[in-house]
Amino acid sequence: MVAMHNPAGRTNAAADAEPAPRSGVKRLVLSLTRLANIQLHIMLLRTKYTVRKIMMAAALFAAAGVVATLAIIFLYIGVFELLCLAMQPMWAFILLGGVHLVIAALLIITGKAMLSGDSDPSPMNPPQREPEPMADNQEYQYHEQESPA
Repeated sequence: MVAMHNPAGRTNAAADAEPAPRSGVKRLVLSLTRLANIQLHIMLLRTKYTVRKIMMAAALFAAAGVVATLAIIFLYIGVFELLCLAMQPMWAFILLGGVHLVIAALLIITGKAMLSGDSDPSPMNPPQREPEPMADNQEYQYHEQESPA
């Protein structure tokens, strides 16, 4: 093959041997794109693994909730049977119903207190009002009365 000269004084074979400045940038962009794709796949796999763990935990919690509900039902039946040994079934129903009404009332009071923003939602501790701010001269007069003269 005959080497031809270009205007810069280089032969075509020499120009082909040197990498063009754009090929390095192109390789860098391709490497960064490949790296970004790999990182994306790693993050997707981690997310998929985390979602699977969360779904498995949620299923286990749901199963535990079902079993706990069944346990509560059987405990109520047992308590009712014990109360029936001591009194007539009608009074046992009334007693259990009254206990549940009291519990429901306490839960409602606690929930309303939590929604209103009280720090201590206990019905036994009513919310206290914050003291009104005093003017500067009232504070000074209070301290004057307190000091032993």
